[in-house]
Amino acid sequence: MGSNGCVHPELSGSGLLVNMQPPPPLFAGAYDFDLLDQVQGKGCANRASLGQPGGVQFWVSGALAKVSSDPLTALAINAAAFDAIKTEIDADSIVVTRVISEGHGPDRICAVVYGRAIRLTKAVEHVQVRQDPPAAKHTDTDLDEK
Repeated sequence: MGSNGCVHPELSGSGLLVNMQPPPPLFAGAYDFDLLDQVQGKGCANRASLGQPGGVQFWVSGALAKVSSDPLTALAINAAAFDAIKTEIDADSIVVTRVISEGHGPDRICAVVYGRAIRLTKAVEHVQVRQDPPAAKHTDTDLDEK
């Protein structure tokens, strides 16, 4: 018993929270891209499944990651972007040209994404050859005349 009369449980061992979620993919290096076909996709999100274990999660970057501050709307837009390129075999990403979202009550949002599918390619190193202008040739007579 402690001095104030309270009983404190005895703790032994330790605990560590382990995050098993894989990290989002990183795009390191220089890339070029090829524009592919126009695409469109539709996706919906329900508030009941938002953040639930086993729920669908999308990793996005660039402007698409900041298109909505509302998590439910962002999930619907990400689902629509995935739907737009999931059947494009050569597509690695999408350039979004238009997003339309619509609410179906307070707990369901659907979105339609329009854009162009793109294929990323490793950038070719562009070597610029610098050519200095030809040096002026001076002779001894040029210096004597001045």
